Amino acid sequence: MANEVIIEEYENFDVRIQAPREWITTQVLDIAEASAPLNAKTKYIRVRSKGTGFWYTMGAAASATANTNGNSWVPADGYNDHVVGTGIIVDTAA
Repeated sequence: MANEVIIEEYENFDVRIQAPREWITTQVLDIAEASAPLNAKTKYIRVRSKGTGFWYTMGAAASATANTNGNSWVPADGYNDHVVGTGIIVDTAA
């Protein structure tokens, strides 16, 4: 399946090897679909693109809009890493 948003949730990030560790879960979504709330143990996420780039934002009540201040871009087949708090959702836009 192409054109997916993949949100990998981790409990920790190992700075010595510059990689995530203690994987918790993964959410696979269509673009323009909001995630479920992140796991209570999640402290770090990797937002990954499969097939096409997209805009996204995070928060307790996130609502993404393309080409808008406050939203981040993930290029096609790229990823962005974030430290997150509890009660966060990720929303995306094409």
